[in-house]
Amino acid sequence: MDPVKEVSIKSMSRNMHKSRVFGYAYIVLLAAELCIKMCLYMQQTNITLYILDGGGTTVIVGAVTAAQLISSLIFRPIAGTISDRSRLIPMLFGAIGYMAVTSIWLMGVPVAYAPLVAAMQGMCFSFTSTGVYSLAADVVPEEHVTHCYTYLNLVETAAAAVSAALAIHLRNISGNGLVFRVVFGISLAVVGCMMLLSLTSWKKNGGHYYHPSRLFSDYRKAKRAEKARGVKSEGFFAKVVDKNAFRPAAFYMMIMFAGQAVIGYLVAYGKAENIPNPGVFFTVQAVTVYIASLFVGHIDERFGSKAVLLPGFAFYFLAMATALFPLSYTTIFISGIFFGLGVALVQPELSSLAVRMAGAEHRGKANSTVGVMMDIGGASAGLIFGFMIDTSGYRSIYAFAALIIVLIAVVYIIMNKKKQIL
Repeated sequence: MDPVKEVSIKSMSRNMHKSRVFGYAYIVLLAAELCIKMCLYMQQTNITLYILDGGGTTVIVGAVTAAQLISSLIFRPIAGTISDRSRLIPMLFGAIGYMAVTSIWLMGVPVAYAPLVAAMQGMCFSFTSTGVYSLAADVVPEEHVTHCYTYLNLVETAAAAVSAALAIHLRNISGNGLVFRVVFGISLAVVGCMMLLSLTSWKKNGGHYYHPSRLFSDYRKAKRAEKARGVKSEGFFAKVVDKNAFRPAAFYMMIMFAGQAVIGYLVAYGKAENIPNPGVFFTVQAVTVYIASLFVGHIDERFGSKAVLLPGFAFYFLAMATALFPLSYTTIFISGIFFGLGVALVQPELSSLAVRMAGAEHRGKANSTVGVMMDIGGASAGLIFGFMIDTSGYRSIYAFAALIIVLIAVVYIIMNKKKQIL
């Protein structure tokens, strides 16, 4: 047998039904995802403090967040289209680009130019994350896609748990430069993971061999088959957004909007309240996510998405409501538990819904759609919350985020009754 055999994505999914989740490729992808998210969260924490230390305001912090996410929003459709042709090209491009952008931070960036560099960073992140999530769904059994995204979410949570505290610790030792040097080293590890995937083929269930770079051939075969059947060419919107994945992605957008109140501003809020290390929130969140994630996949398989999402929305609301109380380690701890439960239940479930509703042939575009909507939510939140903090203080953004969560839950209940979402 040829060591690198071309197979269609559909055949690949059917043949992998009995294979284990934690194969070689998936483990390498988990390692890559851990490194990618550590880079993201360490940069996010460090750049926020870098701007504030340099005399910048929360408006500039919001502009940096928005610039990064808007850039990611613009480039994700491109990343998704390329990913449906070859999974590894966007991942490798993004990883190398992230190293280059980190080197720019190392040289010292004036606060006024921080949004521009953040935009370059967002472009690189859009390529790596879209490629990782698309390939991850390929190399696990079809019926375990929810578990696949749950484990990716666990890895992301682990990165969030240590990255903020690690960045602050490194800053205390030797300033911003040390943090940027460590991020550069971690991004180099991402490139190493991508090279491992590009240079190695691995055995699939049923004796077939799969190599992600060969997906380009599968995409061309699918397009030729569609042309032979007389399928019309897609319009612009259909090329960048998968219509079947759009509804779960829209919910993800609103969740990311509300969650940005914590992800983007809790560290700065804690510092403003003279709390030495507010990053402990992410550690508490991570422990909670790990415990809760043991049950998410089983709840989904037994009771369906509704039993996962509605409690998840409730926990998100409680996290925001808790943050309305005077900030202390107690409220940080309680809010971290609620936020962790919300993340564990909602995020992997919505990602899984998007992929399942889109179908195996459009996983790249489905993940791109989710990413685009996430970026819209995060970018708009960065701009809006920055101005709200300047005018009304930090608590105002948590009250607004709580109202958004209530709206999400109401809309979901209505759509679920009308069978407009799984």
